[in-house]
Amino acid sequence: MTTIIDGAQIAADIRHRLQQRLKALVCVTGKRPCLATITVGKRPSSVSYVRRQRAVCSSVDVDFEEVSLPEHTRQEELVAEISRLNGEARISGILLQLPLPEHLDQRTAQSYILPHKDVEGVHPMNIGALVSDDRPPLTAPCTALAVMECLRWTKVELSGKEIVIVGHSAIVGKPVLLMLLASATAAPTPTICHIATRHLERHVKRADVLIVAAGRPGLITGSMVKDGVVVIDVGINRVSESGHPEGGKIVGDVRFDEVAVRASHITPVPGGVGVVTCMMLMRNTINLFALQHHQAVER
Repeated sequence: MTTIIDGAQIAADIRHRLQQRLKALVCVTGKRPCLATITVGKRPSSVSYVRRQRAVCSSVDVDFEEVSLPEHTRQEELVAEISRLNGEARISGILLQLPLPEHLDQRTAQSYILPHKDVEGVHPMNIGALVSDDRPPLTAPCTALAVMECLRWTKVELSGKEIVIVGHSAIVGKPVLLMLLASATAAPTPTICHIATRHLERHVKRADVLIVAAGRPGLITGSMVKDGVVVIDVGINRVSESGHPEGGKIVGDVRFDEVAVRASHITPVPGGVGVVTCMMLMRNTINLFALQHHQAVER
């Protein structure tokens, strides 16, 4: 029987723990964390994401500030705004809402966010720390953390398992690979693929655990997976559907109905990794707040 990995329940459990932890931190510090999100322009998708960030912050009693810049903002003006937020003690974490207008350099801008305010775990120092055995990063990419939380929820033993990751982005595929390899005693055997990998189905068929983050709706079919596989579908794609009130429905990279009958565990879309990612953003924010006030950080 297939177990649906309930992202909403995982997120609710994490929210409760964060609320309790934050109460203790507020008692010690007399302050509350604040997440600052920078938007450039008024893309409808960005407006929607920022609204969601505000709601998630409210749910755990984290302050939220939006810094809205015009579409024509120059690179140096964006960097100046990041530098201003870096210098404000009340700002715990900084998030640069993507995508940026084409004339702005995303990586350069993100590198100006101080590592101890890098709430998305994308600063080169934090990404580099994922590779190092010496110390953990201050933060890590939120979606990658959410994937690991979903895997932890299944209680499936990963040691020695064949794990196939489809998608090699800097915020999902690559950091998940590094996190899986972090344990010297309980590490699985991961393979990382992408949509141009030759004979993708051969790699997928080997997987005991399949993590898909390719941004291609319906990429993984039922015939591609083996019985008993654990499937983590990170994809969020809107596909057109006549009569749908929003012009289309949200689906993952996995053909859910086909794959679910063969899987032992599977995340739904929506209601899976996405809602857990929001809580990882809050955990990163609270961890940075704790670090800035010389308090213990939760890993």
